[in-house]
Amino acid sequence: MTAKTTPDRCPSCGSDNLFSGHFDADDYAYPLNIGDHTPEGVRWTTFCNQCGSEVLPTTERVRSMTRASYRFGVAWIAENDEPISRDPDEIAGFISTLLLADLFGKEPLEVAKAIIRYRVKHKVAEDYQAGGTLAGV
Repeated sequence: MTAKTTPDRCPSCGSDNLFSGHFDADDYAYPLNIGDHTPEGVRWTTFCNQCGSEVLPTTERVRSMTRASYRFGVAWIAENDEPISRDPDEIAGFISTLLLADLFGKEPLEVAKAIIRYRVKHKVAEDYQAGGTLAGV
């Protein structure tokens, strides 16, 4: 996906003194009120007050959201949703866990165990107590 953006500075002289508006083909300002129809030949553009050059928008690639993955969901929940918890039944009841389980057709307890494995492997909560169990994980 791409988007057009106007630079913050003039590419010719480096000035940040830019102004935008409606201009005709001869680069004369053309007053328009909100909601007015834009006549043919009138365009919205930006000029530099310092050197007078037209500052054209640049096209940039916009990073879009990547496809969701089960592993990314497990990692996100493990790091962001009550990261100290190690109780599979408690984690299985988190809304985020239920959502991930529903999206990927898994049982909430299965997702909870994957979250606990991630937390232990990546030492998400350093204050993990020896009393916590990973039974069945």
